[in-house]
Amino acid sequence: MIETVVIYLLLFVLWLEPTFGKAVSTGIKGVSLANMAIALIILGWLLSNAFKRQNFQWNNLYKYIIGLVWVVAMSIPYKALNGEFRHVSMLHEIVAFKGWVEPFILFVLIFNLARSKLIIKRITFGLMTVVILSALVTILVVTKVALIGALQIEHGGYWPVFAEPNQYAAYLVLMFPIFISYTLLGSRLSGRIVSALSCITIMCALIASGSRGGLLSFCVSIFTLFWILKSFKGKARKGILTAGVILIVLVSISLFVLPSRLEQRTSARVAVEEGADLNKYSSGRLDIWKSSFSYFLKEPLFGLGLNGYHDIIEKLTGSPSNSHNNYLQYLADHGIIGFGVFALLILGVLRSGLKALREANDDFGIILFSGFFVGMVGFSIAIFFVVVLHLWSLVMIYSAVTLKYAQLDAEENSAPNPIHESVVSYSYGSGLKGVIGG
Repeated sequence: MIETVVIYLLLFVLWLEPTFGKAVSTGIKGVSLANMAIALIILGWLLSNAFKRQNFQWNNLYKYIIGLVWVVAMSIPYKALNGEFRHVSMLHEIVAFKGWVEPFILFVLIFNLARSKLIIKRITFGLMTVVILSALVTILVVTKVALIGALQIEHGGYWPVFAEPNQYAAYLVLMFPIFISYTLLGSRLSGRIVSALSCITIMCALIASGSRGGLLSFCVSIFTLFWILKSFKGKARKGILTAGVILIVLVSISLFVLPSRLEQRTSARVAVEEGADLNKYSSGRLDIWKSSFSYFLKEPLFGLGLNGYHDIIEKLTGSPSNSHNNYLQYLADHGIIGFGVFALLILGVLRSGLKALREANDDFGIILFSGFFVGMVGFSIAIFFVVVLHLWSLVMIYSAVTLKYAQLDAEENSAPNPIHESVVSYSYGSGLKGVIGG
């Protein structure tokens, strides 16, 4: 119970800090509330291992995480030897590495601390609550009911959470599908109604972001959801038609609720005129991508080092920037080796999510796994248009609880239990194993 409370605190802080644009101080110099929460989680894990003699839980993603951490850590001394970065101090590099590695530490910690399905359900509830808070804040701001947090104003749009529309949209695309899955497959009517209302709120926030990459990745994730629903048998297969109707209603209500100026702005940003300059349409991304790739070609094996592209552009132009593409950022900063390990990590998460979905048997599992897999598909597309900075901790926590639930589910299913086998829902696991390839 204590671990869950601390994790709730961490989730709240991870939402609060980007919303208000600064770290929440603890009064101790250099220590934020997020740092304190992570330290408490580490302490709880160590004490739990010491007194309860819990075994360290291994996950296949660890090998990719270890490989990626090694590549990035080795890039720091390599970068220090590069004369282009004499203006960057070693202390700056160590602080940057600490911020980069924290999400992966959280993955290992959460995966080991979440030892029961009940704990996982509580953490999942916390993750979903944070998304709803983010969407509600967005609606309050864009409708000018209240001005909350660190506002960024651009072309009439407001993004109070994560301070950047494309990162915010990537976050919404990641978490949106679990709400749709619960609306379609949840067992309690009251919960499904709340989830449906949450879908409307999140849809409003996604449209208000005006992110073209976010809307595109959302469409891809919805297509993936339809493919998954097609794999069900019985009543659940009718969810395809239901999902289609829900999406039409979601978009209609969202457009009705949002101010007309935001609808017009989003329509103008998404529409492609005949003969339009693609670089201008993409807000200069094509030039930025070419620049990033050119630096990759200069250091194709090891790259420029952690945040190397950001630092060198800041040195040349006086203004910090990044590749606006997470994949290109890894190519420029860590070369083909770092990019390869990062790509393997993303593919490993997707493969693990799909495997969990194929083998799921209980109702909550199928909702969690389908929501996670669909969300990760959309997220992997979304980061093609943005470099995610503040979001990785939430991504890793979400991944940890999902994959741990899959492990617990597999352990339960491996133990002979005739009673359990007799009550497994025919609409879920059996259909998925047969159609998706189990």
